[in-house]
Amino acid sequence: MTIYVYLPIDKNTKSPDYFSPTIENTKDSLLAAISVLPPVAEDEDNNNHYYGGGNNDPFEGVLKEVHKEWIEVMSYSHNVANQCDSEAGSAHFGEFTMTKFICSLSPVLNYFCLKNEFIPKVIFRAQTTKKKGILSVLEYEFEAVAITNQSVSGGAGGKPVETISLKPTTVMHKMYEIDLASGEYITQRKMSFNVSSNLGSRSIVNQDKVIDDIAKDHVLDDNEPEKVKLLKEMGLVSAHQHKFTNSFNYYRILASFDPPLYKKIAIPSPKTRAGLIENTAKAIGKKASDIEAIYDSGILVEIECDEDLKDLNSLSSVFVKVDGKYIGIESKPEVAPEVAPVAAAEPEVAAN
Repeated sequence: MTIYVYLPIDKNTKSPDYFSPTIENTKDSLLAAISVLPPVAEDEDNNNHYYGGGNNDPFEGVLKEVHKEWIEVMSYSHNVANQCDSEAGSAHFGEFTMTKFICSLSPVLNYFCLKNEFIPKVIFRAQTTKKKGILSVLEYEFEAVAITNQSVSGGAGGKPVETISLKPTTVMHKMYEIDLASGEYITQRKMSFNVSSNLGSRSIVNQDKVIDDIAKDHVLDDNEPEKVKLLKEMGLVSAHQHKFTNSFNYYRILASFDPPLYKKIAIPSPKTRAGLIENTAKAIGKKASDIEAIYDSGILVEIECDEDLKDLNSLSSVFVKVDGKYIGIESKPEVAPEVAPVAAAEPEVAAN
């Protein structure tokens, strides 16, 4: 089994002429190439060639030709996780790490990592095996992919090896089984997930015909909540949902100068500037629309966007501007008016 990755660097992936070599788009050409193989190879288990072995296998030769614009990979790993005891939206797609020999793209990938530039699309084909007339394919599609780490190791004895970690914004994971004789899909299982929006879709395993009238292509899509709700009410997919604990972020605003007393501000996660303004307004008895600006008391800098909230912690204080006046920050002490110094009296001169 050979693993391949496709990196369309410096290609206009938004052009109508761009061809994405996913398994859906290359299935027919791959099957056509496999069809010329001798019959003895069709029933061989190609999953017994480890670490790039099996180079003399005709099937591996076909794969190499079909993937000539791809890069061979030695191994890969990744993980997904979700903290069920925390707030909803805590889904985590771990870094997708792959190990390969260095190649002509290695310096470019190094630059992408250092500059934090995104690769628009990445296709990772981790398994292409053929057994008993069935082609099995495991494939990942990534979009808006950052390279978070690139490490290289080498020695005098062989070609240097590099390990690259990818962090995609959108991921699609697919597992297909294809009938070599007919070219038809026997099994199609896939999921997609957007890490930023926390929304995705998945294949519905239940093959009930009723689903055809509700969910197109047997796909459960988070972006179609009414259809998801209907499928759950019909019992065709699980209606169970984990009860996430509600998580809050706490800040404070100065309510009294002498003695210094504060009011607590609680905003739910994920924390946003709008949420901070709304709950700060409640704490001081104002409307959110009354607040012209909000500031971090610690650094005396205006909080202008959600990104600015990363500098706040549970001990942070804020103050606001309302009707041109600042609320929640100690006023500058009044300075007593300067008094002109009194000239020293002239000493009296004794009369003669």
